Amino acid sequence: MAFLDPRYPKRLLPPKEQCQKIALIPREFSSLNEARDSLINTMQRVMQFTSAMFPETFSFSGFLRLDFMMSIPLEHVDRKYMHLAELQAWRSSISPVIKKSLTSEGSNDRFCAASLELMYLAGYVTTYMMRTYDGKSPDTKILMPEFEQMLALSEELLKHPNMSQPNATYMFEMHTICPLYAISWYCPQRSLRRKAIALLQSPARREALWDSVMVGKLAEWIMSLEDENYEGEYAPEHVRCTRGDIIGYNMITREAEVRCFVPAPGTVIAVDRTTILKF
Repeated sequence: MAFLDPRYPKRLLPPKEQCQKIALIPREFSSLNEARDSLINTMQRVMQFTSAMFPETFSFSGFLRLDFMMSIPLEHVDRKYMHLAELQAWRSSISPVIKKSLTSEGSNDRFCAASLELMYLAGYVTTYMMRTYDGKSPDTKILMPEFEQMLALSEELLKHPNMSQPNATYMFEMHTICPLYAISWYCPQRSLRRKAIALLQSPARREALWDSVMVGKLAEWIMSLEDENYEGEYAPEHVRCTRGDIIGYNMITREAEVRCFVPAPGTVIAVDRTTILKF
């Protein structure tokens, strides 16, 4: 499913009195299709909120930009938690359908259920990771169960006949690239990040505008920058890169100019680092 909202990002948010109305979700979904439609609507509202909070981050320049130095203003923090609550309500409503579908080995229902579960987890993690007005980074260790489940679901989906092809594939909708990139960017555990990066780089595939090898190379570079500033299995929050940009992109030569902001050791200053990635 595709969560891209093509409207101009500097839009007005719905009035607060309407938020509860748009957040209503059935107590229990009757089918995977109903749950899918509801998740798409839910994620569209999350993306609308995010792009309204960070219009420069989500500007449609044609390139990827992730900026986590910005934070949600105090007057809008409650909306972040509203969207998290809505995602949790969605997961509760689909629980019986997911439980039934995931017991059917090799069935199409299992593939669909696993895809929905993966997209929910990616949306929840991304929303949770938005900084609030105090500028503090959320504790990513809290999300380790979600990261581990996202990796396991991605591995299962990539082995499915629908996804497992000898040649590079293209899919119109998002499936595994975005969730795996979320793991490789947010997850604090080295070994899990390396597994996610490996799954991005092979098998090679494209989903919507995302090239898995390019994303894997970018994630690998960001991880290497962070690895310079700590030892051990878990990256402390103060060494994490706060922004990543794809500045330029050449599909003919398969090269990309990328930029990342890395905290300088012992300071609060972010150092601008750039490189050329070949993919």
